[in-house]
Amino acid sequence: MARKVEFEIKLTINETEHRLLHCLGELAPKQGQVAAVSASRFSSLLNTSVATVRRSCESLDEMGLISKRGKVREDGGRDANEYVITLLGWEVLRSKGYMRPRHPEDELS
Repeated sequence: MARKVEFEIKLTINETEHRLLHCLGELAPKQGQVAAVSASRFSSLLNTSVATVRRSCESLDEMGLISKRGKVREDGGRDANEYVITLLGWEVLRSKGYMRPRHPEDELS
């Protein structure tokens, strides 16, 4: 009989990324469901800047928590990006993360 191998994955995301992931979970509540959301709409929903939203989406995509794809119309214009939460992203949403305490040196950067 083959031995079992246990894996543990540790991820660290910031508060904005966490809120954005939860927001996507509300907009597309079923696994595999697509949410088409503009950065300005996310910005409004999360009460943060468009630039922060774009950085957070890029970060979540790079970590494999969401899949992001651009949408181009036939006339060449761009529509809102489409987002799908990955299996790993759903696991993060279901888990109870540990919020690290703030350190004074974090405030300096």
